[in-house]
Amino acid sequence: MGLRYENVEMPEARRAALGIPPGYAEDDRIPRVEKVRFHEIREHYMVDAMLGSAQGADSAILICGREHSQALADSLTSKGHAVEISDLKDQNWYIEDWQSHMLRL
Repeated sequence: MGLRYENVEMPEARRAALGIPPGYAEDDRIPRVEKVRFHEIREHYMVDAMLGSAQGADSAILICGREHSQALADSLTSKGHAVEISDLKDQNWYIEDWQSHMLRL
Protein backbone atom coordinates (compact mmCIF):
# COMPACT_ATOMS: atom_id res chain seq x y z
CA MET A 1 0.00 0.00 0.00
CA GLY A 2 3.03 2.25 -0.06
CA LEU A 3 2.91 2.94 3.67
CA ARG A 4 6.08 3.70 5.60
CA TYR A 5 6.95 2.25 8.98
CA GLU A 6 9.52 3.45 11.47
CA ASN A 7 10.23 2.09 14.93
CA VAL A 8 10.62 5.27 16.98
CA GLU A 9 11.53 3.57 20.27
CA MET A 10 14.92 4.58 21.59
CA PRO A 11 17.38 1.70 21.09
CA GLU A 12 18.68 0.02 24.26
CA ALA A 13 22.27 1.03 23.47
CA ARG A 14 21.24 4.69 23.22
CA ARG A 15 19.33 4.42 26.51
CA ALA A 16 22.38 2.92 28.20
CA ALA A 17 24.62 5.67 26.83
CA LEU A 18 22.22 8.25 28.30
CA GLY A 19 22.14 6.48 31.68
CA ILE A 20 18.57 5.22 31.33
CA PRO A 21 18.46 1.83 33.08
CA PRO A 22 16.44 -1.09 31.68
CA GLY A 23 13.04 -1.45 33.35
CA TYR A 24 13.32 1.92 35.07
CA ALA A 25 9.57 2.59 34.96
CA GLU A 26 8.81 -0.48 37.09
CA ASP A 27 11.81 -0.18 39.42
CA ASP A 28 10.66 1.02 42.86
CA ARG A 29 14.25 1.97 43.76
CA ILE A 30 14.33 4.71 41.13
CA PRO A 31 12.86 8.02 42.35
CA ARG A 32 9.75 9.30 40.55
CA VAL A 33 11.56 12.46 39.44
CA GLU A 34 14.17 10.33 37.65
CA LYS A 35 11.48 8.22 35.96
CA VAL A 36 9.84 11.40 34.68
CA ARG A 37 13.19 12.65 33.38
CA PHE A 38 13.89 9.34 31.63
CA HIS A 39 10.41 9.41 30.07
CA GLU A 40 10.99 12.96 28.82
CA ILE A 41 14.29 12.01 27.20
CA ARG A 42 12.70 9.04 25.45
CA GLU A 43 9.62 11.03 24.39
CA HIS A 44 11.79 13.76 22.87
CA TYR A 45 13.62 11.05 20.93
CA MET A 46 10.33 9.49 19.75
CA VAL A 47 8.93 12.80 18.51
CA ASP A 48 12.12 13.64 16.64
CA ALA A 49 12.25 10.15 15.09
CA MET A 50 8.60 10.30 14.07
CA LEU A 51 8.83 13.74 12.51
CA GLY A 52 12.03 12.79 10.70
CA SER A 53 10.43 9.68 9.28
CA ALA A 54 7.09 11.29 8.45
CA GLN A 55 8.51 14.12 6.35
CA GLY A 56 6.20 14.74 3.42
CA ALA A 57 3.37 12.63 4.84
CA ASP A 58 -0.14 14.05 5.18
CA SER A 59 -0.70 12.11 8.39
CA ALA A 60 0.98 9.64 10.70
CA ILE A 61 0.09 7.19 13.43
CA LEU A 62 2.29 6.90 16.49
CA ILE A 63 1.70 3.84 18.63
CA CYS A 64 3.00 4.16 22.15
CA GLY A 65 2.41 3.16 25.72
CA ARG A 66 -0.41 4.84 27.61
CA GLU A 67 2.02 6.64 29.94
CA HIS A 68 3.56 8.48 26.96
CA SER A 69 0.49 9.44 24.91
CA GLN A 70 -0.33 12.83 26.45
CA ALA A 71 3.28 14.02 26.59
CA LEU A 72 3.85 13.00 22.97
CA ALA A 73 0.60 14.68 21.90
CA ASP A 74 1.56 17.87 23.76
CA SER A 75 4.99 17.90 22.13
CA LEU A 76 3.59 17.38 18.63
CA THR A 77 0.87 20.00 19.21
CA SER A 78 3.49 22.51 20.36
CA LYS A 79 5.24 21.94 17.03
CA GLY A 80 2.06 22.84 15.12
CA HIS A 81 0.64 19.38 14.44
CA ALA A 82 -2.99 18.39 14.96
CA VAL A 83 -3.14 15.38 17.28
CA GLU A 84 -5.86 12.92 18.24
CA ILE A 85 -5.30 10.42 21.04
CA SER A 86 -7.10 7.12 20.78
CA ASP A 87 -6.64 4.66 23.63
CA LEU A 88 -7.48 1.03 22.87
CA LYS A 89 -8.65 0.68 26.46
CA ASP A 90 -11.59 2.94 25.57
CA GLN A 91 -12.83 0.56 22.87
CA ASN A 92 -15.77 -1.69 23.78
CA TRP A 93 -13.96 -4.74 22.41
CA TYR A 94 -10.80 -4.18 24.48
CA ILE A 95 -9.94 -6.88 27.02
CA GLU A 96 -7.19 -6.00 29.52
CA ASP A 97 -6.47 -9.58 30.59
CA TRP A 98 -6.66 -11.10 27.12
CA GLN A 99 -4.64 -14.17 28.08
CA SER A 100 -7.15 -15.31 30.69
CA HIS A 101 -9.96 -14.46 28.32
CA MET A 102 -8.47 -16.58 25.54
CA LEU A 103 -7.79 -19.53 27.85
CA ARG A 104 -11.52 -19.64 28.72
CA LEU A 105 -12.51 -20.15 25.07
